[in-house]
Amino acid sequence: MLKTANPAVNALLQAKLMTCEENRINTEILVSSPFENPPVPSWELCRILGNIIDNAISELCEKPDSRLLQIELKEDLEAFIIIRNT
Repeated sequence: MLKTANPAVNALLQAKLMTCEENRINTEILVSSPFENPPVPSWELCRILGNIIDNAISELCEKPDSRLLQIELKEDLEAFIIIRNT
């Protein structure tokens, strides 16, 4: 489930998954593409992705129950797509 071609993204997703578990947030991560050769350096992609996920975690920590974070990573011919649902 956490397998992309980018080890930095894989490590980030694993770390954020652990953060969600610590905060009792149910998490679903769907990776439907390898995320090879992103148009930005890996460190920058991780910073963007990390900020999106951190914002979602902060939002969900304010909810008393029904905490679910869904993250979907995919790409098409024109773009890399990150979808976050809380």
